[in-house]
Amino acid sequence: MILEQVISPMKKTVDKISFINDMPDWIIVGFTFIAILISLISFIIAYKSYILAKKIENKNNPQFSLYLKDSGIIKNESHALYIFEIIISNLSSSNNSVKLIELRINYRLDNLKANIIFTHDNSLLSQFTKQSQDDLPINIDAGTSEKVTAIFTVDDKLRQQFEINSYELIVTDTFDKKETIETNIICEVNSIE
Repeated sequence: MILEQVISPMKKTVDKISFINDMPDWIIVGFTFIAILISLISFIIAYKSYILAKKIENKNNPQFSLYLKDSGIIKNESHALYIFEIIISNLSSSNNSVKLIELRINYRLDNLKANIIFTHDNSLLSQFTKQSQDDLPINIDAGTSEKVTAIFTVDDKLRQQFEINSYELIVTDTFDKKETIETNIICEVNSIE
């Protein structure tokens, strides 16, 4: 009796399967095609959702864009002042700040490549420019740009004794993410009177 109770539902299932076997082939192919179409649509929707999530994630991550507006050197007897005017754009959807601005000078010593890094000196800004600028960190709201002037004091012996390969400005934000822009010196002046 117990065996009949177990076998009876199985027999009904087998009868249903035999019903599918009795269907014409074109109906089975049609159902298969519809199932493939539904799974393809599901895949496309999932892929587009993934791409959208990546775009939102990238927009929320801190991201600066740097544009060099002007650059120059003012030379004195023992040192040179490197002055750069940079436009910093905050491409992120969240506010950010410039925490640190550095100048990396890449030079060659015989056949050895080396570099030295100088930090922006905001105290010199009022002596050489008419603009006032807050000390670092400089806040940049989401989706806006700020003009920032960076000044670096560099021993002039570096330019006289070594072959300079390139200059790079490194801007570090409050999340410690660094953006770099390679630059050339546009203007060189011996001294300001």
